[in-house]
Amino acid sequence: MASLALGLVLTWRTSRVVNFAHAAMGTYLAYAYFEFRDRGDLVLPFLGLPERVHLPEWMTVAGLMAFGSGVHPHWDKALAEELRTRLDLPADTTEDQLAARLVGLNDDKGVSGVILMTPLPKAARLVSMVVLLCTMTLAGSFHAT
Repeated sequence: MASLALGLVLTWRTSRVVNFAHAAMGTYLAYAYFEFRDRGDLVLPFLGLPERVHLPEWMTVAGLMAFGSGVHPHWDKALAEELRTRLDLPADTTEDQLAARLVGLNDDKGVSGVILMTPLPKAARLVSMVVLLCTMTLAGSFHAT
């Protein structure tokens, strides 16, 4: 996502043209991320290739973290697992659970900001979450994909 934002800024700064294709790329990345997280499938939007490919078990978030622990010299396995379990957001999360998670992040002294990205879980209303985010003391932003 950061590279998309950087590309948008660079395009604007150099040509004074807003490239709306960045929105399409961001949408695809969000969709691909959620499919990968929920089903372990890589979604391929290319003609001539399968629509989706189920990735091997080691390519899940936990599998990639295990790979990272083997190649990164200062990998903290306990911290990585704690962050993975703390920040995971199942698709069936209710609005109250999401609000409680945001309040918990707001109260956590180790968190300086939060980005609320769509799509939210089906049970959560976007307006309620944005209003809650606006009342918090941490730096927050809303990012629609």
